[in-house]
Amino acid sequence: MGFNEIDEIAKSENMLPGYSIVPPTDYPGDTPNDETVYGSYTVVNHWPQKLSEQRTLYLNQFTGETIANSTADRDGTLARITSWSVAMHMGNQYGVLTRILATLACLGLLTSITTAMLMWWKRRPTGGTGLPGRTSDAQRADTPRGAVAAIAIVATALAVLYPSFGVTLIVVLIAEGVVSATRGPSAA
Repeated sequence: MGFNEIDEIAKSENMLPGYSIVPPTDYPGDTPNDETVYGSYTVVNHWPQKLSEQRTLYLNQFTGETIANSTADRDGTLARITSWSVAMHMGNQYGVLTRILATLACLGLLTSITTAMLMWWKRRPTGGTGLPGRTSDAQRADTPRGAVAAIAIVATALAVLYPSFGVTLIVVLIAEGVVSATRGPSAA
């Protein structure tokens, strides 16, 4: 079947205007008997969309018969929650209201950052930054080994789960090492 026939089927299935039609891909010899696996046309509503508008049709490339009609309601709870979260993040779920709430949240975060800097600036001690001093070797020796191991394990697990966090952690550790090396030994 051609795109025109698939387009007519999509319209008859009440797909929203602006949907995309993805042509099928065939995989010759991808079975144990070296038979060809035939793909299907995929018709997807425009993205991003509201949860209620999320729909994908899978159509047989030869007959146009609907193989599957996938919606967020049919995909399970986790799929619905994920789709709703993405739609909220993109500002589509509740229209202008979502965009207003997201803008207010962003402005609140920026206000929090700005006021934190102002509070620090007003309360910092005269002639200094107000940052804590370096720890001595004695203080580091008193740190419980279990706490150090727990932090190392959690940081390593997070670095594996979130590679960008891992790269950032490595950069910070290298920078800390360079700064410590230039300062010299700490006082006891």
